[in-house]
Amino acid sequence: MRKIDEAEPPVRKDVKVGPETTAWLELRSSASEWTPTSVPTASVRRIEVRNRLRGAAEGLLIGGTIGVAAGVIFAAIESGQSGKACSTCGEVATGVLLFGLPGGMLGTFLGGSIGHRIAIDVGAAPSSAAMPSGAGVAPFRTPR
Repeated sequence: MRKIDEAEPPVRKDVKVGPETTAWLELRSSASEWTPTSVPTASVRRIEVRNRLRGAAEGLLIGGTIGVAAGVIFAAIESGQSGKACSTCGEVATGVLLFGLPGGMLGTFLGGSIGHRIAIDVGAAPSSAAMPSGAGVAPFRTPR
């Protein structure tokens, strides 16, 4: 399905796996329209799906959590240097805003760019001696 020398896989959508054939619509970088493509289902080993929205949500959660933790640590260090206990906890709120918000934004951007990937093994893989490394596996990119 994907040639070894191909730098970026084509964008594919509407994948339908049937008992005899697997079909999808494909948009290559050189073309501007969707082209129907199909292969025998027996030749499909794996389908990979990338979900950018779920990746962005996961990035927000991870980046925001790291940012909030860094903000709390920053606030603890700040209040320790001033020699007073955190009575109003203004330092905590400031630390959470200064670190949590940018951490969440950065996580959302990175997570959305990378996306959440799911690999579905469809069929048995042929022996590794018969097929070069990376051949026959084509990741699917969802349209933007």
